[in-house]
Amino acid sequence: MKQYSVDFLGRIRNFNLPKNQALVPLYEAIVNSFQAIEDRPPSGRGEVAISVKRRAVLDLDEESHGRISGFLVEDNGIGFDEENFESFLRADSQHKRSRGGKGVGRFCWLKAFSDVDVVSTFEQDGVFYTRSFVFSGSTAGIDDHVCNAVELTTGSKVELRNVKEEYLPFIPDIAEDIADSIMQHCLVYLLSEKCPHVVLRDGDTVLDINCRLSDLLESKSETSTFIIKEKSFSLLHIKMRVLSSSQSSKSSSSKLLLCANNRSVEEKNLNNTVLNGLDSWLKKKHGFTYTGVLTGDYLDENVDSTRLSFTFPSKGEDLIFDISNEEIVLAAGREVMAFLHDYWEEAQKTKRERVESYVKREAPQYRHLLEYAKSDIDAIKFGATEDSIDDALYRAKRKFEKSVKEGNAALLRKLDNKNVDSEEYIQEYQRQVQRTSEANKAALADYVIRRKAILDLFEKGLALDDDHYEKESYIHELIFPMRASSDDTSYTAHNLWLIDERLTYSSYISSDQPFSGKNNEGRPDIMCLQAPVFMSTEENRGSTYDSVILFELKRPMRDDYNGTDNPITQLLSYADKIKSNNAKDARGRFIRVNENTRMYLYAVCDITSSLKRVLRNFNFNATADGGGMFTFNQNYNAYIEVLPFEKMLRDSRMRNQVFFRKLGID
Repeated sequence: MKQYSVDFLGRIRNFNLPKNQALVPLYEAIVNSFQAIEDRPPSGRGEVAISVKRRAVLDLDEESHGRISGFLVEDNGIGFDEENFESFLRADSQHKRSRGGKGVGRFCWLKAFSDVDVVSTFEQDGVFYTRSFVFSGSTAGIDDHVCNAVELTTGSKVELRNVKEEYLPFIPDIAEDIADSIMQHCLVYLLSEKCPHVVLRDGDTVLDINCRLSDLLESKSETSTFIIKEKSFSLLHIKMRVLSSSQSSKSSSSKLLLCANNRSVEEKNLNNTVLNGLDSWLKKKHGFTYTGVLTGDYLDENVDSTRLSFTFPSKGEDLIFDISNEEIVLAAGREVMAFLHDYWEEAQKTKRERVESYVKREAPQYRHLLEYAKSDIDAIKFGATEDSIDDALYRAKRKFEKSVKEGNAALLRKLDNKNVDSEEYIQEYQRQVQRTSEANKAALADYVIRRKAILDLFEKGLALDDDHYEKESYIHELIFPMRASSDDTSYTAHNLWLIDERLTYSSYISSDQPFSGKNNEGRPDIMCLQAPVFMSTEENRGSTYDSVILFELKRPMRDDYNGTDNPITQLLSYADKIKSNNAKDARGRFIRVNENTRMYLYAVCDITSSLKRVLRNFNFNATADGGGMFTFNQNYNAYIEVLPFEKMLRDSRMRNQVFFRKLGID
């Protein structure tokens, strides 16, 4: 009978070791040491020493160190006796099957390192021997040397030499990071009462990994068990203390470790999923993060040969397997939430208070959500920024408004069917009326808050120190976009209410548009045309307008006006052009007026000394509040007013103040 053979070099070539798993060969060597210590006769505590090997450097700087070239793992375990050595020579050996051994771990050594140097002392029939050999990817055989041992203690030295260039970037360069990676992968071993003493050396740096883990353990660990489809799982709950910011970040976030045969296989970030950002709260208030260590026979039985992943599917679509990765994580997540319940509730209370404070202070339009969208508020991540809170509240508001519309439609359908209990319908009707009312209040609040923001921007614009042309255009754009008209500008895109609420309902509005379409012709800054009521919805086909309103905006605090260069003269020239019935709107249609058409002319500017002299020549009088000046020109049937910026701002704030006060944003 012919025997199967193994292409050793091909086995290494086909072994799948992702680049970002460059430390897996080191983990394999360390776990082998743990198991070798378990197999030896009891004789004091086990010892595992890991040394970082680096390339020599010529730099005389004391802080400099060479690139990592390999690792040396030393232990006082049973050593490479004949049984262990024979197993080492067999691919896919069953020697450690009861411990989850796959018989392939050594292949990953040569996947990431050029060769492995082994020196091991073992006891055979009361005699101590030393076995040494080089395990290399350049040859398919092993030439071992066995001789009588000098030291009468068992143990092994395994040196992973000459890391391959493609894996080197993925090996941490800092000793603390390497130690923390080892600690995470071997966490189950390290938490065992029989765990060996493990140290990491890197030059003069010596790190006691057992003490390092002990420093991180916030309190005694707890264990819970749960069943999924008759499969039992055990979850070890660990509080990892957050130490100084200078420490490695390996233990700085909450995680779930899915383990098989005492080794970490997969890591799930819990902070962004199950814990919804709770890490920030746990760190700040209680000084720890959560680590869950999940074990179970189902995990042991379904880990792949590389021990880098599981063979069961991510979701439950594969009928061959009873349980998916998703089901396991969901069930474990429920156990995590139960363990952290008190912290969760404490954090939720603080988050709700923070959201309520933000709504009261900055966003009153969301006030109704505090009552009607509690679940959406609870879903906001812990530690969210105010921008993130606002985004979440906006989404909740849209969701609430949609539900109100759907509720109204459902209520109407019930009424149409005439198949409703009157008392039940009345109760539902009252609930829906209340929800609709709250949605309408929110919409009004949005509107009012926008006005408050526009007024603040307007006030800021008056204080600008930029070039005066920029200041003038800034204010103009804020009131109504320049070179635009009501044909292409929506109601929400302009702020004519700053001047007068009634202007919003004009039949036609233009901004900085010449009467004839020629750019070199004079143009009013803003023009509003008011048609008679019965013609207000008609398109302008030459209809006679009931009134014409013109605005001329000037730079705040301008003080160089004269008899010809002033806003009053400009406004009257525009009025004269319109009175002649030769002016056209931006659509090219004539602006028709008659002797009864009223003209309202507004100079939006500050009343400086030079303007006062001009106004005296036009017989202007002070307005009732003393803030502006006005007159009536009989020839043009025109009311003319000078509206200073400060008066415009003050009057607009007064008109809206009651709404600001109601929302608490005054």
